[in-house]
Amino acid sequence: MSSERVLANYQEHIRNYENTPGHLYQTLIQSSRGIWAQRGKPQERTPEEVAKTISIYDKGCALGMLLDLKIRHETGNKKSLDDVMRGLYQKYYLVKKRGFTDLEFQQECEAVAGVQLKELFSYSTTVTAVNYPKYLTYAGLAIDTVTKALPGLTIGAEVRYNPADTSLDVRNITWPSSAFSAGLKTGDQIILIGGLRVSQQLYDSLTTSKHPGDQLQIQIRRDKQIKVVTVTLNTHYEKSFSMTPIAHPDALQTTIYKSWLR
Repeated sequence: MSSERVLANYQEHIRNYENTPGHLYQTLIQSSRGIWAQRGKPQERTPEEVAKTISIYDKGCALGMLLDLKIRHETGNKKSLDDVMRGLYQKYYLVKKRGFTDLEFQQECEAVAGVQLKELFSYSTTVTAVNYPKYLTYAGLAIDTVTKALPGLTIGAEVRYNPADTSLDVRNITWPSSAFSAGLKTGDQIILIGGLRVSQQLYDSLTTSKHPGDQLQIQIRRDKQIKVVTVTLNTHYEKSFSMTPIAHPDALQTTIYKSWLR
């Protein structure tokens, strides 16, 4: 795997976490302990309930990366998260014949790093905004955290054209969104937009030619019943979190970058 691919994968995890409303509601620890109940009953949660959760695999991956870079920086790249994991295996599994607590894990990380890691570990117990630039600079990396408008407009629904029924099938609803407020649900079939028979081309043209705030009257079919709702087109904003090497890294930044991606 190339270094560019590695950074792109980390970028995807950070984007998945940061660009969903769940990062304002659920902590990493809550996600870790609640994932089994959530994943076991995916159809029993409303879009709002789903949107107020995060994936442990996204934020956990991101924080693991930042923890590794912090340890490397504080030890002059003599130690890494690998040393923590080896130490845990030796101390708790082989010697104490048991697992380890949250506090013991933090203490082992701090012992290897030689400094307190209160800020990093607060990111797992709170929804405090993560300071990505601070930690990525240890490896000579910059990260784009600027919010930008995406091309096209959205109603907050993921749709897919169904040629068999000549409809747009609603696959997913974003919360909060115009579609959610209008009462659209996953499984609905959009059959008319503004009185016109739907097609993927019609939907795409409307979301690229209209203006923010414009409204669309759509006719849907749900459980063999016909219903008409009005939705509003809005601009969708996201952060890219793309990572790029800085222009003039110092010796330690270069060493960490090469060793980390070795």
